[in-house]
Parts: sequence; structure tokens; C-alpha cells
Amino acid sequence: GNWYVGGAIAHTDNQRHDGAGGEADTTTYGVGVTYNFDAWTVGFSWSGGQYDDYFGPGADGELNVFRLEGRYDLGPGISLDASMGYDDWHNEGGQDYDAWSIMTGFYIGF
Repeated sequence: GNWYVGGAIAHTDNQRHDGAGGEADTTTYGVGVTYNFDAWTVGFSWSGGQYDDYFGPGADGELNVFRLEGRYDLGPGISLDASMGYDDWHNEGGQDYDAWSIMTGFYIGF
């Protein structure tokens, strides 16, 4: 089998001005790993974000996204895909949420 690992980070100053003096700086980052064997690929990924002053001065937010993913290659250019995820959002303004998701799909490309 083959292992693949990747990651990314991005920072944006003054993404937007909210009219109340906040400048909404954001920092996002993520890492993921996949393992491929035969026609199967399985993986796990995490991404996170820090959203400073996103909802006004001092109203910061934080997001964490987790995904467990799988793919089965039916043949050249055709695959079935599925993933399960969990999202966790915290906001100093009190708009917290968490959510589970299940996604399925297919890919056709030649």
C-alpha cells in the first residue's frame, strides 16, 4: 500500500471590515493522511480555523472539521466515495454548534 500525507496553512489579514471596528483576521490550517491498497483508499483529515474579530471586535470564532473518508475504484476513471464528518464551531458571541454528516458520491472522469 501507499501512504500520502499533506497539510496547508493560510492567514488573511483584514479579510473584511464589519463596520464596528473589527477587521476579521483569519488563520486556517489542515492536515490529512490517506492509505491506498488495491482498489481502496481510506483517509482521515482535520482542518481548523481561528477567526479573530469575525463577529465584531473581540468576537472570535474557532472551527474544527474532522473527516473519515473512503473510496473504491470500480475501474479506470470510475469510483464510489463516502465520508463521515464532525464539525465543531465555537463563537465568543454565543453561536456555537456541532454537526455530524454522512456523504456519498461517485466520480466519473476519463
